[in-house]
Amino acid sequence: MLDESLSLNSSELNEVRAATLIFLNAMACTGAEVVLIEFASTASIELGGYHEITNAFVATATTWLNTDYGTRTNGNFTSWEEAFEKVDALSVIPDIVIVFTDGVPTTYGSGSSLCSTGSPDDGPMVNGMINANKVKCEGSHVFTIFIGDNTINPQYLRNISGNTAYDPNSNNITNSDYTIQGQFSLLANYLSSFANQLCTYDSTADSDASCDNSNDGELTVTIPGPIAVQGYDYEISGPGGYFQSGFNETSTSLTFSNLSAGNYTIQVEITSADGSCVRTETIFETIEEGENPSCSISNKTDPSCDDEFSGSAQVNISDGNPPYDIDWGTGSAINQNSPYLITGLAAG
Repeated sequence: MLDESLSLNSSELNEVRAATLIFLNAMACTGAEVVLIEFASTASIELGGYHEITNAFVATATTWLNTDYGTRTNGNFTSWEEAFEKVDALSVIPDIVIVFTDGVPTTYGSGSSLCSTGSPDDGPMVNGMINANKVKCEGSHVFTIFIGDNTINPQYLRNISGNTAYDPNSNNITNSDYTIQGQFSLLANYLSSFANQLCTYDSTADSDASCDNSNDGELTVTIPGPIAVQGYDYEISGPGGYFQSGFNETSTSLTFSNLSAGNYTIQVEITSADGSCVRTETIFETIEEGENPSCSISNKTDPSCDDEFSGSAQVNISDGNPPYDIDWGTGSAINQNSPYLITGLAAG
């Protein structure tokens, strides 16, 4: 949602244009879809609604931003009510709504019934809150970005989004509600960062190899939801000539098992539905080599004279990957933890 009210000057409008394009380029070929809503006294859904973010769409959005955004066809005041009303009217409620604004709501109502107060009194604020809460109740996460002179009351932003301020050191756009920045020049950096947070690839070494030279490690790669829906290809390579690939996968999680210790490279590739772009993400992960188990014997009991099989010994095992399989020549035990007491032993 892009504010175009009269309080934005020409240089600030250019900053918004540049930041929006940086965001769209960062999200291109991820399978994500976006809709652009422009608002001032009224609001409008631009470019026909939702579009998959491809190179072709970024080109279309560039033309719109340079020729139509900021022409003030939606008036001069600021209506959060109208903007969220357009979100609610979308065919699909979005997962996240990013609201850019440089001011506070100063009007409410619609069409010829606009009540333009010019100040953030109860009418503009309450009506904006009602529509924002409706969108949130339908499943959207609302994140508000205020760019301006830092004089805004943060409560205005909390009213439509929530109470958690964005902190780049501890949270991200998906679990934050608002941020206040004093410089328009920072907007591009923030939107680029937010795009990367929204569509991240994550990998974890679920379990390292249990022993030296063993091949029981496991690796899981989490794929962003929009990419999984679109379908993707992948390749994974590793030590000893290990290689595996898949095509047109739709799972949000890939798990690779029976891996030996070493460095692995995973490449995930997605092609947009219109074929205008291909995006490749490369992930690096290491399966650590485990240590071979070592054991010691303690608490030995010799067999008694009247029972030659009454001896016992305690086996203590360290390192490796429990549970353990234990074999002592005259018997065995499967899936045991340390320490383990062996009974029924004869002298020897």
